[in-house]
Amino acid sequence: MESNLNPIVKSLMKSFAAEHDLPDNLEEAELFEHFSAYLYAATRVVTEFTSEDMVVAEAAQPALDSVALVVNGQLIRYADEIAEKADVNGYLDVDYIFIQSKRSASFDTTALRSLGDIAERLIRGRSIVSDNERVKSFAQLTQRIVEQAKYFRNRKPRAVLAYVTTGTRPKNDANFIEAEQQVKARLLETQLIGSVDVELFCSFIVRPVVPLHVLSRLHAK
Repeated sequence: MESNLNPIVKSLMKSFAAEHDLPDNLEEAELFEHFSAYLYAATRVVTEFTSEDMVVAEAAQPALDSVALVVNGQLIRYADEIAEKADVNGYLDVDYIFIQSKRSASFDTTALRSLGDIAERLIRGRSIVSDNERVKSFAQLTQRIVEQAKYFRNRKPRAVLAYVTTGTRPKNDANFIEAEQQVKARLLETQLIGSVDVELFCSFIVRPVVPLHVLSRLHAK
């Protein structure tokens, strides 16, 4: 399959892989998942992290490429970190981040709905047999978050669905707008979150969604 990636994006991905010591044998699709996850999360995480902390990386999770729990600006890997944040900061500002990364040249309504399906299930803390360890761990973390609800002093948790492609954002697409509204409504019906962001991104070069200081990390030694 011929790649649709912008040559500048390819160059940035190559620099990213070298900087982060990713395996040389990663397929372009896998590398795009790492690149997308890292650059998106870097807009919300203020502490050090790696894309490997987020990428699901198994075919058993076709609707979800990356997942992250961000609490008070820190990417959370272990349950005890949640209690530590509550004790130190006295509050928990929680973001559940779900990322679908596609090199296709368009946004697919079915993919957005599927991302919403798995986001709803994981926010409810439910795992299924086909989930890999990364996804099962995330479901367990969401349960621990709910147990610390008394620390939701600023806001209830926020769900963020980020859909990344190399194409163009749909304009006045009634089907896509309907899917987006339905996904948001379903997630809010869980009553486990206070807001939902559905964020659609095209090429990182075409739409400057990544701060310059983040891009500069890719070339820093």
